[in-house]
Amino acid sequence: MGTGASKRTDDGSHGGEEPEEEEHLDQGGGQLYVSLKMENNYKLKKSEVLPHIFGSVPLVGSWDASKALSMERESTSMWELSFVVPPNHETLDFKFLLKPRNNNAPVPCVVEEGPNRQLIGGALQGDQRLAIFRLNSDEVLEYRVFIKADRVSPFDLAASWRAYQDNLRPSAVRGIPDVSLDTVPEIGAEVGLPARGKTFTAAKLTRYLRWLGHDTKHFNIGKYRRLKHGANQTADFFRPDNPEGMEARNEVAALAFDDMVSWMQEGGQVGIFDATNSSRKRRNMLMKLAEGKCKIIFLETLCNDERIIERNIRLKIQQSPDYAEQTDFEAGLQDFKSRLAYYEKVYEPVEEGSYIKMIDMVSGHGGQIQVNNISGYLPGRIVFFLKLANFVEKRLKSERAASIWTSTLQRTILTASPIVGFPKIQWRALDEINAGACDGMTYEEIQKNMPNEARNKDKLRYRYPRGESYLDVIQRLEPVIIELERQRAPVVVISHQAVLRALYAYFADRPLKEVPHIEMPLHTIIEIQMGVTGVQEKRYKLMD
Repeated sequence: MGTGASKRTDDGSHGGEEPEEEEHLDQGGGQLYVSLKMENNYKLKKSEVLPHIFGSVPLVGSWDASKALSMERESTSMWELSFVVPPNHETLDFKFLLKPRNNNAPVPCVVEEGPNRQLIGGALQGDQRLAIFRLNSDEVLEYRVFIKADRVSPFDLAASWRAYQDNLRPSAVRGIPDVSLDTVPEIGAEVGLPARGKTFTAAKLTRYLRWLGHDTKHFNIGKYRRLKHGANQTADFFRPDNPEGMEARNEVAALAFDDMVSWMQEGGQVGIFDATNSSRKRRNMLMKLAEGKCKIIFLETLCNDERIIERNIRLKIQQSPDYAEQTDFEAGLQDFKSRLAYYEKVYEPVEEGSYIKMIDMVSGHGGQIQVNNISGYLPGRIVFFLKLANFVEKRLKSERAASIWTSTLQRTILTASPIVGFPKIQWRALDEINAGACDGMTYEEIQKNMPNEARNKDKLRYRYPRGESYLDVIQRLEPVIIELERQRAPVVVISHQAVLRALYAYFADRPLKEVPHIEMPLHTIIEIQMGVTGVQEKRYKLMD
């Protein structure tokens, strides 16, 4: 996919596009805004303890561990706590501690070793880049510590508080449709033989659900296996008559599943469990582990096209970490085919529980989808996407030529006019963000006539009076995304900055909160190619 931002003819006015605003911050009179982060590198980590902070007034009010502030989980291994330091209290004493997730758990609170930490003017004193916790005489956990401090004006803090208060109101009150109707977390458990496109499908589905605003995470069991047992396992490790290998693989699957459930208990909404899960026994194990905690939908990928399978096998040898140290391609190829034969001997198609079967969908020529016992909003969105998206990772050279997609506004149509010989399609959904009552106004005019609107810093959710927010733009772009995913030929999208930011965020898998701040330069073509390993991006400047 290629994208281009069309230049407005009225550069000085606010016609819906998002020019960059200059921030004027009084460094001397601002308050200190501190972000503390902790990271552990235990991918197969203990999930029964959570990082906290406790310390002196005014951070938490006391050294009582029961009043400690819980750090929020930012990623699988990163935890974060942000706070504003009140004026005249810029020296803080504190320590990190680990508390059990469950108050009734036998694990006690564990305070980090060493002296109290001291934060003075936003800087940690001394060399305190590690937090060390001794769980017992033999077991020690280490966390890396990071800190970022900024001076923030009271003006900005007030605006941020207003946005925070708005976010506490129900979505419907804010004018955003409440699509999070499923309160029970969902697990999409992949099922299928190797080289059938499971990981590529999981990555696409994860990216789509995240873009819609659902907290979604892709758990690849191969990564857990390599961390636990190394990447140089031969095909014998996967033999069905190898009890040690079977036990090791089941142990890794259970560890990864426990990690996913722990993530869901902290607010995660959809987990994509990427493994073969090729036997009924393994799937029953997963359903027992999920009982009472989350719902499981099995996503089975079946492919009968030998040409596609052979191509995927060769890509696997080239890209998989399992064969990164294998210098003999043919030897790697034979080893993987032996592994595949072992899986084929014991493979049992899904017939139990809730499932979605994708049959020959990866061939790129139709295929069919079968659905059993599926209900609810999120499962419905998953079916919708899997039915319509195109899961071909590599296109064939014989496929048809590119098409040009523009908005319905004249400036994008004129930008596309010199390009001849290609079909052109106009999309109203690609029109610029609707600035409503602010349409045609400069930022100076907005600040003068509508000061409350100018102050709003929550660009993602902020809706112009009688206009749109970025979330509104994302919602109306969903049909465009689906059509882009269905295309088997290159597409050039010529649109406007806010729209291109939202589209780019989807393909680059950027968090929603970053969408309004993504740099989208004028006179630039961004070429995006998708693959199982991620996004490949190139940029071409047209005016150099």
